[in-house]
Amino acid sequence: MKRTVIAVLLVLVAVSAGCTDTESSDGSAATTTTLRASALAVNCPPYSATTTSALPERCLNAAFVETVNSKDVPEAVRKLGEEKQLAFGQGICAFAHVVAGGTVAAPLHQQFLRETAAAWKQPPAVVEAIYRNAAVLCPEDYLAIANLPKTASGAIAVELSVGGSGDATVTYTVPDGSSTQEKVTVPWTKIVQLTDPIDVKVDATPGEGGKLSCAITVQNEDQGTSKQVASADGNEGTITTCEADAAAIDAANGGE
Repeated sequence: MKRTVIAVLLVLVAVSAGCTDTESSDGSAATTTTLRASALAVNCPPYSATTTSALPERCLNAAFVETVNSKDVPEAVRKLGEEKQLAFGQGICAFAHVVAGGTVAAPLHQQFLRETAAAWKQPPAVVEAIYRNAAVLCPEDYLAIANLPKTASGAIAVELSVGGSGDATVTYTVPDGSSTQEKVTVPWTKIVQLTDPIDVKVDATPGEGGKLSCAITVQNEDQGTSKQVASADGNEGTITTCEADAAAIDAANGGE
């Protein structure tokens, strides 16, 4: 998917809604028109996800703005103001409509966040918050982008390995973020399949007099590459630990 497809759709909607920053004659940022959800919601029935198709557009707009601001969203989202929040939500819907029509394939989640953030000149966290609530505005089209894959294969393969010889006790992170422990014979290797980047840790305790090493490697199955994100060599009789945070896992898998 070409970046221009996302950028054009998302930027043009924001501009058409009057949401681009301008400057006043003294060089300071001009104040944009304030859109109040309460004004839009006059004579609107209570919002329900099951009745969106019957609601007027202004009522959907009001429901979206209210939903965005009632959630536990980053402060940067609130600072956008309701008008820009709505414009960005409409931009997400415009893109969803194109994807739903089959003109453009659904992008990977990280690609979508990265390119939309660049188009909006906003942090990825802002994009994520608007994206997650855009279903209020366009429930049918939104289905086309509701669950963007983290990778083309739908999983992140992380290889955990312990080197050395003899027996060892290995404690390692499993996909739900918790830890599990195994008594193994080294060298030992295990691949865990993550649905999202998370912090990963391996603790390897040697048997009597043993000396171990460990490593964490991300196997990018879509690109046929691998990248080691952590490694360590332990001393005789001591625990050897390897750790990689979610950002490192994500970057090694092709995110940013």
